[in-house]
Amino acid sequence: MQRLFISACRLIVIIALVSSLKCSKQPAHQASLNATDFPSIQAALDALPSNGGLVRIPAGIYRISEPLRIRKSNVALVGEGRGTVIVNENRQGKPAILARPAEDPETNPLWGVTISYMCITGDTAAIREAGAWPEEDYLEGGDGILAEYCYNSLFEKLWIVRNRGHGLNLVICYEDPRIQSCVITYNRKSGIRLEGCHDIVVSANQLEENYQEGILAIGCYNLTASGNNIDDHRGPGMVLKSTTCSSLSGNLIEESRGWGLIFQDSHTNTFSAGTIRNNVPGGGAKFSNSSFNVISGCTFEANDSLAVYTDSDSRQNNITGNTFSTERYEESTPSSSGLFIAGRENLVSANIISPKTGFGLILSGEAHNVFGNTIISPKGAHCILIENLKNTIIRDNLLLSRLEAGSAGIILKRGSNRGNRLENNR
Repeated sequence: MQRLFISACRLIVIIALVSSLKCSKQPAHQASLNATDFPSIQAALDALPSNGGLVRIPAGIYRISEPLRIRKSNVALVGEGRGTVIVNENRQGKPAILARPAEDPETNPLWGVTISYMCITGDTAAIREAGAWPEEDYLEGGDGILAEYCYNSLFEKLWIVRNRGHGLNLVICYEDPRIQSCVITYNRKSGIRLEGCHDIVVSANQLEENYQEGILAIGCYNLTASGNNIDDHRGPGMVLKSTTCSSLSGNLIEESRGWGLIFQDSHTNTFSAGTIRNNVPGGGAKFSNSSFNVISGCTFEANDSLAVYTDSDSRQNNITGNTFSTERYEESTPSSSGLFIAGRENLVSANIISPKTGFGLILSGEAHNVFGNTIISPKGAHCILIENLKNTIIRDNLLLSRLEAGSAGIILKRGSNRGNRLENNR
């Protein structure tokens, strides 16, 4: 029995030793470099081994005349927060940071690039100590960051401010790019531009007063954009062009000088639990040749012209469970927040529609299904206008009009209408 006990103890010791060897920390093969130990940040990036590593940039103002180039996979370029400022003084429109494969990008893309925790600007008069940005136009350079063919890349905790191009421009970053917790403001083009990307996450970013779109997605699919604040843009708030199968949730789009949200040649996307408000001139959400999209559970408030517009080439879109209102705004606010639904086979259901001016709902096209809405018309207006409408069901809507009672005073008909069923609207 004693021998058996000793053998068991030896076995336990051997197993413990083997386990400790397996779990021991393996020697690191990637470098960790401090940029100030090199003649330039670019020299530090070039000194990384072929399998990448970390370049840390201490706090300070770093003026560059050529892009910082990332040519290897698994490279992390990390600052020390808002105190690390990269000032792009290039005058040929080049980006501050360029992540692009050194060889054929289609067959040798970059993987695992990380850029984080720094400020990137084209403002050559940057005043870091004062924490302010001058009003004068000193902008140089191009995009804040241009990344091409970078897969599994991460861009986080960045201040991308006052660049002459786009703030953050991702081109053919096909697999799993992530943009999160960034402040992207006052750039001369789009705040975030995505082209040809797949499985993208854009989350918890602050985008304000960029000169074009807040977020522009072209030829993308499987975009998840959530929790972004898109405010005060000189162009539209969010634009999807030829983009499919995307989820846009919990976003605030406010005071764009254009439409808050545009679907153009885009299909099977969902915009939910968001707020689109006070986009003047323009409106709330616009569908152009776009189908199978959903807008649900959103608040539209005080948008100019129309809250939702679908053109004659859009079909089978679902607009359900939203609130469209201008009740909180003064008489001088030039807003309508009604809906114009054209195209065919669109669904409008369970919405509260309370426009300030005009009709609550204008229907044209063919084969729509409109039911369960509450529509409160403004003084002197009808709740619904149907014009050149065919084969549409309008039923079980609560229509509150200040005109005379009866369907003639609530629903106005123009043009050639045929094959429609109006039932139980009161």
